[in-house]
Amino acid sequence: MTAVLEDRELDGYGLRGPKPADALAQLSRVLGAQGAEAAWRPACRSVGVDPSAQQLSITDLIRVAEQLSRQGGLVGVLGNSFWIRCQTFDLLERKQRLKARSSAAGGVR
Repeated sequence: MTAVLEDRELDGYGLRGPKPADALAQLSRVLGAQGAEAAWRPACRSVGVDPSAQQLSITDLIRVAEQLSRQGGLVGVLGNSFWIRCQTFDLLERKQRLKARSSAAGGVR
């Protein structure tokens, strides 16, 4: 199991780590609360995560977003959108970690 995202903002980007509540809110705006749950629960179960979890690792969120995107229609579009958000956060966070490690080791920019 991978670590749950810390609730912090990425330096210089103004982005916070995505959470299950963010995906559910996005789905709810378009599908309503029941439609959001109807899409979210099976997507979570299919990748082996608890649909009621308040926090998940970025890896798990990406996997759930991939499942949502496979559903097609509006759910698929929203799943793709959430997948992009998760991937963007993950890549920027990795970049910051590498930069911090390089600085700590006296490396180059």
